[in-house]
Order: sequence, then structure tokens, then C-alpha cells
Amino acid sequence: MSRRILALAVASLAAATPFALATATATSAQRPNAAVEIGSAKIAPLGTVLVSGRGRPLYVFHPDGASRIACTPCQKIWFPLLAPATGVARAIGAARQSLIGSTRDPVIGRRVVTYDGWPLYTYVLDRRPGQADGQNIAMGGGHWRVLTPAGRVDSTPVSHGGGYAGS
Repeated sequence: MSRRILALAVASLAAATPFALATATATSAQRPNAAVEIGSAKIAPLGTVLVSGRGRPLYVFHPDGASRIACTPCQKIWFPLLAPATGVARAIGAARQSLIGSTRDPVIGRRVVTYDGWPLYTYVLDRRPGQADGQNIAMGGGHWRVLTPAGRVDSTPVSHGGGYAGS
């Protein structure tokens, strides 16, 4: 089967099953695309975590997992990291290319970058690189947490001031 036919079959399957997805890895059909980069940075007190190409921490949401987006109303505060138009996001720094993929967002219909199967988000109140004010916030029926380059969810508690407390 040609790569083009295989790619069309996968795209058709993903379109037909909007909540099932296709975690894509960097195969010859989905090459890394520098338009979207996933890197790493040391952020106190969390240690080394995943960040966007602009240095903003990337978060995952419990109970997302398994390439599933569970809190669609949250997207007004937690912005999904959109995948490039072609290929998959490119790993830089300590991020691992083999863990990068994408899933279809049921709200906006676009692909969202995943890491080890987790859809990735940025937090609206993180306004500068290295700021991780979204860590451990309970909202939307789960917790928002950063991810390590190894793909592990970091549950480190942080103080949020103003009454927010991670758990």
C-alpha cells in the first residue's frame, strides 16, 4: 500500500471517529515540522518540564489521557497547543520526538499536539517563559499539571496565592 493511500485511510478513519484518535509518531509520512516545537526548561520548583517553542510550560489535564480531550469548556483558559498543518511538532532540547503525536480536538476540529498520548495545553495566566502558575490547579473535574520530558506527570504542589492550592 502506498504511503499516500495509507495517509488518506488514516485521515478518513480519524475523521469518522472524532473522539478516537490517532496518536501519531514521527514516521516518514509525518515528519517533524519546526512550525511547532516542544522543548524543555528548568522551572523552579518543578525541575525540567516540557515547554512550548516560546518557553511557556505545557500542561496536561487529568482525566484527559489516551489522546482524549475531556474538558472542552476549559479551552477558554487552557489553550490547546495546535499541531502544525503538516507533520508533527518537532522536539528540541530534552523533549523526545518519539513521544510527540497529535489528536483531533472535538471543539475546534483541529489537531492538538500530544506527548506520550497526553494532549498539551498552555495556561492563559502564564504570561512569560518559565512562569508555571497553572501547575496543580483543580478545574474542570481534574488537575492541570506539567509534564516531564520522560512523559511523566509532575504533581509537585505549588503556591498560587489568592486562595488557589494544588493537591
